[in-house]
Amino acid sequence: MKDPLVADADPLSARSLPSVGHRLERVVSRLNAACQYGAGKLQRLLGRASTLLTPNPMGGECGIADGLPLNVDQMLLGYMRGLFPMDVGGKLRWRCPLPRFALPLAELRMPPDIERAVSLEQFEFSVDRAPREVVEACAQQPGADWLSERLRQLYVELFDLGVMHSVEARQGGRLVGGSFGLSLGSVWTHEARFECVAHAADAQFLHLARRLSSCGYSCIEGQVHFEIMARLGGRDMPVEEYQSLLARGFLAPAKF
Repeated sequence: MKDPLVADADPLSARSLPSVGHRLERVVSRLNAACQYGAGKLQRLLGRASTLLTPNPMGGECGIADGLPLNVDQMLLGYMRGLFPMDVGGKLRWRCPLPRFALPLAELRMPPDIERAVSLEQFEFSVDRAPREVVEACAQQPGADWLSERLRQLYVELFDLGVMHSVEARQGGRLVGGSFGLSLGSVWTHEARFECVAHAADAQFLHLARRLSSCGYSCIEGQVHFEIMARLGGRDMPVEEYQSLLARGFLAPAKF
C-alpha cells in the first residue's frame, strides 16, 4: 500500500516547483534592483556630502583617488582631473588646493630687472637630457619629502611615455639647476625644482616659461605660490578656471 503522504507530495511538488522558481527569480531581480538603486543613492549622497562638508568640492574625488592603486595609469588619470599626488608619511595623498597658483601664459611678463638679477647668460640650458638626475636632485631639496622613491620612479615612467619633461641648467657642463613637469594638453604642471648655485632655479624657470609660451602652452600650473612665478604673472586661480584650461587644452595639445 502506498504511503498517502508520499502520494500527495509528488503531485504537489510537480505543481509547485515552476511557481517557486518564478517567485525566486522575481525576488532576486528585485534584490538586484534594490542594490543598484542603493549604490546609486549612496554614491550621490557621498558626492553631495563632499561638496557640503568641505569648502573644496574636489575633496571627495581626492579621497577616492587615495584608495586606488598607485601606478602610472592612475597618476595620469589623477592629473587629468586636476589632482596631484604627494607621499605623506609613507601614504599616498592626492591634493587639489583652492585656489590653484598658476601662470596663464597670455599674461606672461618679463620684467628686465628679473633677467638682470638671475644673469641668464651664465647658464647653458637643455631639456630632457637628464630627467632622472633632475628628479633625484629635486627630491634632495628642503621640504621635498613628498617626492618619495616610488613617486620618483613613476615620474621617470611618465618621462618614458613622453608626458614628463625635464629642464636643465648647467655651468661648464655641470648640472647646477633644473626642474621637471608634466605636459597635459596645453597645460604644464610644474612639479619641483632645484639649484646648486645661486639663481640657477630661477634662471631655468625663465627659460622654461619662454619656451612654453613659444610652443603654444596656455598655462603653467605651480600648485603653490613661489616668488619667481608670481613676478612673471602667476596668480591665484579658481579651480574651475584651471580645470577649464586643462580640459580644453586636450583639444589642441601643445608640443614640448
